[in-house]
Amino acid sequence: MHDAKPGQFAMVWVPGVDEVPMSVLAIHGRAEAGAVIKKGGPVSLALWEKKAGDKFWVRGPYGRPFRVGHHHKLLVVGGGTGLVPLISLLVHLRGREVTLITGARTASELLFKDWLEKECKTHGFKVIFATDDGTFGEKNQEETIFYARKDKKFYAARQGEPSVYELSPNEPDNLEAKLKELTEPPVPEPPPAPSNPAPAK
Repeated sequence: MHDAKPGQFAMVWVPGVDEVPMSVLAIHGRAEAGAVIKKGGPVSLALWEKKAGDKFWVRGPYGRPFRVGHHHKLLVVGGGTGLVPLISLLVHLRGREVTLITGARTASELLFKDWLEKECKTHGFKVIFATDDGTFGEKNQEETIFYARKDKKFYAARQGEPSVYELSPNEPDNLEAKLKELTEPPVPEPPPAPSNPAPAK
């Protein structure tokens, strides 16, 4: 599994529970690989209860790795456990001009914070942290920060998944609409009509 490329995943099977896909955390040149497990579903809970010597099964890697071509200036966006495949990618991007935006609900849930700060300082990356409650970095979700950059160089076509984007000096036609969609509160749905309305008097 250590030869997995950035963006690939593995299938993790706990017998008697279920099998789920998980991003592979593999650093180029190292002989080990790992995964980040957050308590939630049945498989992650079962894995948290494992002890040394307990068995579970892993197969892979699968999926298409990230492809960033020869672009020098890149924006990398991923929050929570969606940051995991991007950690492997950052090692491959050393020497390029990279901005990373990552976030979590609160400061204690920010993954790889110390490693990212060291990596960015060593290799000249820029990292922007965001937390929903404002306990570290900017108070906002990473997608909103992404759209709200004042220079308007950043644009994403997807939300809610780890992504890599080339920076462009050209503002897309629908940037303002997407920014409004992310930053304005949702319009509440009208209440449902009563099934048996009372007769008018």
